[in-house]
Amino acid sequence: MMGFVQRIFTSVLLIVTVAFALTIWLYGYKVEQVVLVNEPKQVTPNDLLNVLKPMSSESLLFVDLEALTQRAEELNWVESVTVKTQWPNQLVMELKEYVPAYRWNSEQLMNTQGHRWTPTMTQLSQYQNLTNILVNSQTPWPVLEPTFQGLYETAERHFLKPDLIEYENVIGWKMHLPQGLEIHVGKRNVIERLNRFTQVLKKLSEDDLKSAKIIDLRYSNGFTLKTK
Repeated sequence: MMGFVQRIFTSVLLIVTVAFALTIWLYGYKVEQVVLVNEPKQVTPNDLLNVLKPMSSESLLFVDLEALTQRAEELNWVESVTVKTQWPNQLVMELKEYVPAYRWNSEQLMNTQGHRWTPTMTQLSQYQNLTNILVNSQTPWPVLEPTFQGLYETAERHFLKPDLIEYENVIGWKMHLPQGLEIHVGKRNVIERLNRFTQVLKKLSEDDLKSAKIIDLRYSNGFTLKTK
């Protein structure tokens, strides 16, 4: 009986010893390398270094992946992050960056889902070709956004590329074209009005467009043209 008990005790002690040794072995593997699945275009090495710094001395076994993911997703350009461990000493990180579709108030960038973020001036300068959106109204953007999308897509379909699309309480929607032409579209029936105007636009001469300053579409059956 004592021999049987002794064998059980020895087996348990061996398991505990192996588990303890394994823990010590695992604990000894620090994070030595971070592998990026895709190279970020806007997130800088310093940005990532600041995110990774708190766990640089930790064992790979005890890295809090959830906390690390949350810190990385707080970076300006980051839409989503996937982080996983790879033994013995690596973290594998995949970053998905936001894709800007517009400029917002000349200072921020915005994607097609309405998320806005503030880039550096250098980063912003890379996107000067994007249409700028300016809202001078207390109306929340989610209320205005569907009309804006329809207006923008209609303009694009007719090869109109506004530098600026603006909304204000009195006039409603306004488009500013590169040649200095300002189009007042209003608040209602904006798609219908713009489509109607583009049919007439084909008949206007180049001299007409050069001399035009403001085209006002806020009429039921036509528009007015104010010259420079």
